[in-house]
Amino acid sequence: MRLSTRMKIAIPALIIGVIALAVKQTPLLREVSGSIYWNITELLIKFPVAVSILFGMLLFRDKLANSAILSLLGTISLELYLVHMYFLKVIESPIDIVPFFALSLALAYSFFKFNSLYKSIQLPFKKPSPQTP
Repeated sequence: MRLSTRMKIAIPALIIGVIALAVKQTPLLREVSGSIYWNITELLIKFPVAVSILFGMLLFRDKLANSAILSLLGTISLELYLVHMYFLKVIESPIDIVPFFALSLALAYSFFKFNSLYKSIQLPFKKPSPQTP
């Protein structure tokens, strides 16, 4: 797929996602939270934005493939997923996002390092598994 074709898909998809996000913030739609209209709006946010992110990644794949930050986030992704769920409840304003994001990253990285260290240590009391014939 050519670059211009990717852009023709990615930009309108992103616009649709942003418009759906703006519509979701209206009081009228907030009143029907959990209904089919709410779910359709959620789908119109997530799917087009995901498509535009995927096409954006294809556009910049050479730079993204060599990114140390993305490599680190991919390495600690499981730990980050497990840790960030506890902080979502505490965030009350947009200002709270930055310190909790930093704390989530620090905790996830420390859990990853601990897990790597734990796997590398052979515990003396651990018996080897029996060999089956």
